[in-house]
Amino acid sequence: MSENDAESWLTQQAQDLLEQGTFGLYELVWGMRGAHFGLTDAEAIALAGRVVRRLVDRGAAQIFAVSWPALEVIDGPLPAAVLDEPKSWSEGESGPMVGLVPAA
Repeated sequence: MSENDAESWLTQQAQDLLEQGTFGLYELVWGMRGAHFGLTDAEAIALAGRVVRRLVDRGAAQIFAVSWPALEVIDGPLPAAVLDEPKSWSEGESGPMVGLVPAA
């Protein structure tokens, strides 16, 4: 499958997750692992970063630090620059994680 296919698939996944509410960015990377696109984690993160930036730029969502497992907003909105930090794509085991919150 091509990167365009992967990007279209991931965009739809992100939109579906947003319809359900707040979610952790790590879910996008995990979804890519299970979708068999053959991307490395670094490639999946780069792709997910582009998808998230587009959603934020068009006003569909904002980036926040959220708690686990309640997904309650702790801090934010955060700047898109946090998408460049590898820890933003982890599960937040040692504290809050970075999440995408649907725009109100």
